[in-house]
Amino acid sequence: MTIEKLLLPPKSLNRPGTKLKDSKIIVLHYVGNPMSTPEQNILFWKNRKEYGSAHAVIGLDGRIVQAIPFDEVAYHAGTSGPTKYKNTNGELYLPDNANNYSVGIELCHAAWESGYTEETTNSLKSLLKDLSSEFSYVATHFDITGKLCDYYFRTHHNKLVELANDCQLNILVSR
Repeated sequence: MTIEKLLLPPKSLNRPGTKLKDSKIIVLHYVGNPMSTPEQNILFWKNRKEYGSAHAVIGLDGRIVQAIPFDEVAYHAGTSGPTKYKNTNGELYLPDNANNYSVGIELCHAAWESGYTEETTNSLKSLLKDLSSEFSYVATHFDITGKLCDYYFRTHHNKLVELANDCQLNILVSR
């Protein structure tokens, strides 16, 4: 698996340079911008005047492009405070903002309600397997904040279950 790097500038609005407090959750997002590339999404974050970023974007062609190191905070999972999340093994308690404990992966998509290309899915599986040595859970953005994102996995939960099982990750479900 190859990960290209297009890192956001450190100590910038969308890359604070803060280390994760603990590695817990991989949060899946869809970019919300059909037919866009990883580079277009990362440049959007770079030029944005408000908080928002993720650690990596996986393109329609399966390329993985990293925007923030996996051991740093990205602004992708909202501003939730202390929260208990349900999971396949009981509950997970996060004492503060989920961004401090999670990695965000954005997935490019061809249309608003479409699934992902085979290339995107295969790269996602490879990345999740690689990250599973440090992270125990996978969740959608919806499961963390209630935002309807990742659309595909929210409407095809069985695919999320398959993905988690293939990658030996537990699933966090809606709060």
